[in-house]
Amino acid sequence: MEGVTIREVARFSGDYRPVRIARDPVEGKLYVLATRDPDRSGLAPSVIYRLEPDGDGTFTPVALLQDSEFGAPRALGMAFGPDGTLYVVGNEDVGTTHTRFVIQRGRREGENWVWENVATSEPYLLSHTWFDHRASGIIVSPDGSTLLVNSGSRTDHGEMYGGVREEGLTALILKIPADATNLVLPNDRQALKAGGYVYAEGTRNTFDFAYAQRGSVRAGQCRRPGRQRRTELASRRPALRFPLAHRDEYDADAIRGV
Repeated sequence: MEGVTIREVARFSGDYRPVRIARDPVEGKLYVLATRDPDRSGLAPSVIYRLEPDGDGTFTPVALLQDSEFGAPRALGMAFGPDGTLYVVGNEDVGTTHTRFVIQRGRREGENWVWENVATSEPYLLSHTWFDHRASGIIVSPDGSTLLVNSGSRTDHGEMYGGVREEGLTALILKIPADATNLVLPNDRQALKAGGYVYAEGTRNTFDFAYAQRGSVRAGQCRRPGRQRRTELASRRPALRFPLAHRDEYDADAIRGV
């Protein structure tokens, strides 16, 4: 892009892959979530780093918290609330056939962090393909009251794996009260709707998204019309359904917004 340059300001060594960066609005420092082998089955430990400035425009990553401390293994999502509360989304294998996601909330108390569970999903069936997108992106509403959490599809475009296409907890964006504690999210779409937990459904994998100035949610959506992989920037609105959004029949006009 003309007028834009990119330079390296921090380097992470070892097998951990940075998946999120977020700024603490209270202390102003940058934090990075890094996970080892986030796309594979089995153990995928995660670490939260704080980026300490070196004084020359670069930063040194300092390991701050292990997933054994913040309680969200295979973490793929991290976001700060306006008051400095930190939210992390992880994915926990349940046996060899199922997974569930875990949402944790952390608050600073002096030099320490105190963590508690916001919500845990019921287990749902893995497809054991590259298309197990799992739970990832999380954002906090500007007033700090609501969490939006992406739970990606378990398929590429709605095909059958293990006798199942999508589960009740996959291919949607969830809406969860930020002050919830030990909430259990059922693997049942109608029950989720009845509880007011469905923000949007029919999404393939909204790995990252953000609030716009007027309160709408802007999100990238990988789509496959004609089996050609493209990315759509769309507006997500509450209780909106994107018909077959991650399947071959996908119509881009169905999710474009203002």
